[in-house]
Amino acid sequence: MIANKYIRILFCIGFFLLLCFNIKAQHHSLFGQNQTSWNVAKGNLWGHSTDSMVVDKDTTINNLNYKKVLFYDRIIGNSPVDSFFGFVREDTVNGVGYYFSTADSIEKIFINASLNIGDSFLVEGIWNSTHKYYVVDSVWSLMGKKHIRIDIDINPAFGGQWKEKLILIEGIGSNAGIGYQDNSYINNFPYLFCSYKDNNKVFNNIHPSYNQLCFASSVSIYEPSLNNSITIFPSPSTGKIYIQTDEKIQSILVLDLFGKVLFRGSDSELNLNLTPGLYLVEVFTDNSFVSKKIILN
Repeated sequence: MIANKYIRILFCIGFFLLLCFNIKAQHHSLFGQNQTSWNVAKGNLWGHSTDSMVVDKDTTINNLNYKKVLFYDRIIGNSPVDSFFGFVREDTVNGVGYYFSTADSIEKIFINASLNIGDSFLVEGIWNSTHKYYVVDSVWSLMGKKHIRIDIDINPAFGGQWKEKLILIEGIGSNAGIGYQDNSYINNFPYLFCSYKDNNKVFNNIHPSYNQLCFASSVSIYEPSLNNSITIFPSPSTGKIYIQTDEKIQSILVLDLFGKVLFRGSDSELNLNLTPGLYLVEVFTDNSFVSKKIILN
């Protein structure tokens, strides 16, 4: 009887260990709890601008769950581009992200965090004239996120200066953004400037051509606004800034034009002691994100 008891105990322990080894740990999600966005370089013959790709809401397509992505083009203005949307879904067990847009309806994998050295990855996109499988030549971990380098050059800067290889980043997408596999979206120089989740900047480029810039435009400073009920005033100002909204403010950031955070808070009244100039004020609530340029005298 005692022997049978120990056999049962050993069997249960063995079964439990078998389950543990076979259950895959989840990869970092691409999405925050309340807010997710990517500032992506949009480059062509006219120069560079920025598409702010902002997660809008959940939607179901062909029985699959996607998140709709709105595009706020800095050249056009503060409203999303009505004729162009992206759709993203993810498999966090395997670390795979899928994307397609209204311009290219064929779903593409833009990140596979389960890849390792020697594996291959299909790279497409309008910027890449040779659509084929490329080899993973390096893998490393940075700030707890797996980085996977693919042996193909991307051209972040206009004219192809300071090339770097395509890097897939767990929980972010890639250093070329999330829509770089699109074969119809006109973007010959895709590059991820910055990415945000739940009031925090989770990625900032260090490319020599941009040096941590979060925005680029051949026209003006872009001001995304996802909720007109949030008001930021006055501008110009001597340093006293007011935030008016009926929603609960989660976080307020004040940034310079290079994307550097100079102030962090959550009060609706700001007393800024900064050098006179042009700044960006970003307000995050439970359901909204607004960014507005202000002038300090």
